Amino acid sequence: MDKNGSIAEGRPKRIADALLKLETFLPYRLNVAASLAAQAFSRIYQERHGIGIPEWRVLAILGEYGTMTGKAIGAHAHMHKTKVSRAVALLESASCSRAAPTGLICARRSCH
Repeated sequence: MDKNGSIAEGRPKRIADALLKLETFLPYRLNVAASLAAQAFSRIYQERHGIGIPEWRVLAILGEYGTMTGKAIGAHAHMHKTKVSRAVALLESASCSRAAPTGLICARRSCH
């Protein structure tokens, strides 16, 4: 470390001098806003329907697009196939499959 506080050449002397400041970086701020909104909504549908974010996403996608494979659900929801499979299993066990039986059964079979 030199007398100016620089640790290595090319690094900022202070953290405040960093080129990327997360609080002003739009993709970071959008991600935080989306996460906070999802958490707020998840409390509502957890209280009302007993489901979490992954289950809600699966139902929303099946509601909009109809019958889909687990892979297609994952692509639309940006979810890993394991998370989709678990969400579908939870929805089936909670009898939510009555709301969209064909879509859930199709998604469940395709997730394995």
